[in-house]
Amino acid sequence: MKWFLNAGLTDKTPVKERHKVFLLNRLIFVTLVINLTIFVIDIILGVYVNALANLAFVVIYYPLFYLHHRGKYALARGVFIIAINAFIVTMTLATYHQDRWTETENILFASIAGIVFLYDKRYRVYLLAILTIVLFGLKFYKFLYFSVPVDTNFILTIVNSSIAITAIYFFSSAFQKEFTEALDRTVRLNDSLNQQKMVLEENEKRLSELNKAKNKLFSIVAHDLKSPINLLNSLLYYSNSENFDKDELNRYNAKVRENMNMVNHMLDNVLIWAKSQLDGYSLFMGEYKLKNVMEEVLTFYLDTIKAKKLNVSTNIDPQHKIVTDINLLRIVMRNIVSNAIKYTNENGAISISSEEQRDFIYLYIEDNGTGISEDTLRRILNQDLIDSIDGTEGERGTGLGLILSLEMLRLSDADLCIESKLGVGTKMEIKLPTPVSHKVKIEQ
Repeated sequence: MKWFLNAGLTDKTPVKERHKVFLLNRLIFVTLVINLTIFVIDIILGVYVNALANLAFVVIYYPLFYLHHRGKYALARGVFIIAINAFIVTMTLATYHQDRWTETENILFASIAGIVFLYDKRYRVYLLAILTIVLFGLKFYKFLYFSVPVDTNFILTIVNSSIAITAIYFFSSAFQKEFTEALDRTVRLNDSLNQQKMVLEENEKRLSELNKAKNKLFSIVAHDLKSPINLLNSLLYYSNSENFDKDELNRYNAKVRENMNMVNHMLDNVLIWAKSQLDGYSLFMGEYKLKNVMEEVLTFYLDTIKAKKLNVSTNIDPQHKIVTDINLLRIVMRNIVSNAIKYTNENGAISISSEEQRDFIYLYIEDNGTGISEDTLRRILNQDLIDSIDGTEGERGTGLGLILSLEMLRLSDADLCIESKLGVGTKMEIKLPTPVSHKVKIEQ
């Protein structure tokens, strides 16, 4: 029974269409019961032709279910209306020709009421006019067939039928209007609930990602802090020893400084990421010379560059000025330069240059290192959290660097383009606003 009444309904069926399909399925069910009942009555009365006609009409229901399952809801309604009314007209004429004065044609009143609920106002009026003409035509034919004078009785019949049709139409329309308004409220409520559901699902997904990131960061921080602290502890212990060689102390100092730089850079990323998740960024824009900012960043990594014997060439125009939040840009450049150093093999090369195009400064940082896989690059550009890959000398990271850089650059009206190929190297292109382009944006 449930399958019968819900035939053709799916989760993708529009809400308004769903109610019409639901109603039509019930009309089909009621009509089926009536047909089978009349079939039994006709058999008992010995009217076998009528019984056969009732049974044959049941076959019509199967195409309707097929159309519903294919999503052809409007066509199913049209087939039903045409078939049911054709059946009523056929049975009415059959009873006349069996010399039985009946009021079978009045079943069309029920069909008129069904049309009010199944069709919108435009189609409803046309169908109502057609059925009214058919009804009056059948009554007129009945009077003629039985040789009953078309007198006052006929006129009264037509008037009464007209009143009945008008009453059915207006009362059904009024009820259908309330039904439609209630349905519209349901649709709006359903849309609102769906939007809230989508927001909740998105928040749940985001919360799950943040929770994974939090656990990952705690693991990285715990691991990466342990090694420098142990190294520092060993240095302090041996520095108090009388047998501690000065050259060895210098080697320890260099190693500790390198580790502290790494930890400092890692903590900057973690703190910026945590702040972005809690409060968002607060920008403090200003004008700066790009060359000065880059020299400051390279100085930060000077020991690491020397340790890996990297050839770093720079060609930045001293006159190139940019508009940015200097603190965020420092972190972005540290991340990108750090990655170039980390994933470039010993004796490798890193090239840094800049050029001006259409009121924007383009900063290029290119290396001949290990490169980035297509899948990892796609996830970075989609700002999905990734697992950090150790550098060529085992350098560790958080997996946040490029994701943070991309987010912070876009926040400050800049952008990052990444080209990379495994085993060949990576080219980073940073698009930075100049005082001219930034002024134009503000004026707009």
